[in-house]
Amino acid sequence: MNVASLLEQAARIVWRQRNLWALGVLFVALSNSGLFARAFNGWAFDYLRREPGFRLPQYFPELPPGLIPLDRVGEAFRAINTLGPAGWVGFGVASLILLIAIGVAAIVTLGAMVAAGAEREDGAVLSMSAALKTGWRRAWPMIIIASIPAIPLTLAMTLVVIASALVINASGGFAALADSALMARTLLAVIGFSVVVLCPASLATIALQLAAGLAYRACVMDGTGALDSFRRAWQVLKANFGSAALLAVLHVGIDLGAGALISLPLNLSYVFLPAIVIVWLLRGAARAFTLELWTLAWQGWTEAKGD
Repeated sequence: MNVASLLEQAARIVWRQRNLWALGVLFVALSNSGLFARAFNGWAFDYLRREPGFRLPQYFPELPPGLIPLDRVGEAFRAINTLGPAGWVGFGVASLILLIAIGVAAIVTLGAMVAAGAEREDGAVLSMSAALKTGWRRAWPMIIIASIPAIPLTLAMTLVVIASALVINASGGFAALADSALMARTLLAVIGFSVVVLCPASLATIALQLAAGLAYRACVMDGTGALDSFRRAWQVLKANFGSAALLAVLHVGIDLGAGALISLPLNLSYVFLPAIVIVWLLRGAARAFTLELWTLAWQGWTEAKGD
């Protein structure tokens, strides 16, 4: 794999296909917009201001004004509470539907980016509407692919919680942990078991995330089902693991560089919300570029195998 050529080719495609950059901005706005964080931070800042005993250390800057004042949050909760249990159930259902809708929209956008970034023999450029239609058609298998990497870590965390509860119960319950020596032994047992279980599960999750990134390409570009896409991606990943690992390191480096670039507008957005648009533009460009790197690499690996 010629890294310099791959970087140059990805940059050229992203620059030529502005719709790919636009899709990257849309993906970031949906999946990593920062608006929810701003809303929570606004509430938290307002709450801290109202605490009579709270004082910021001298080396901290003054807290910025809250995006959502505390009284607005209180008014919203009181309005929901007047409806009784039905109001809270409705609020929970509406929140869940909103989160699912945002997640599906992000998956559709990701599929659209893969479709738009794929190099075609005739050199045709896919329009944004056509790319989004492709992403929508492949949304369900992509959702299944996205859920697979979380399985090892989820099972490991469940096992750790069950084992921790059993260990604490065998030690005499939480009341018995008042004994510092017993608490130290119990914590050591829980931490030791957690490390033994979570470390391999985390490595498996990382490997599956790499495979999932390639499975999206098989799913969108070749139209295969979720499990077939994952199976094919895993085979390609094993055959090109060194190149994929190098590409993963490059991906992390690009993300870190983008993070450094957006640090100023990101901090500015806490006091001037429209600055978040600059963050979206820069992050969207980085996301489109790294996604295109993986798409080009996938095409190179599969063409080399004659797939």
